[in-house]
Amino acid sequence: MISDLTSKGYYCLRNKRSPVYTGIEAIKGTKVTLVHVKTAVHPAAPDNLSTEETARIKHRASRMGWDARLAQVQIDDFGLMLGSITYTRLA
Repeated sequence: MISDLTSKGYYCLRNKRSPVYTGIEAIKGTKVTLVHVKTAVHPAAPDNLSTEETARIKHRASRMGWDARLAQVQIDDFGLMLGSITYTRLA
């Protein structure tokens, strides 16, 4: 995920204090995007955000003046990405 964002010119920060934290702060110039990641192991599809998750992520991003996006990715049993990452803007 982070390598995909860095290939697009973003500098990425991940909260390493929590192993289950699924947010990435992606910075490009003066623009910051909060990316919430949902991953699933094939053949399962990544979940969508719940209404509560969406509200919480949008609130945090809005409070900071950031953009908010959901990233969904499917991986294989070895943790390798299958297909491409889908990014959805949380408006």
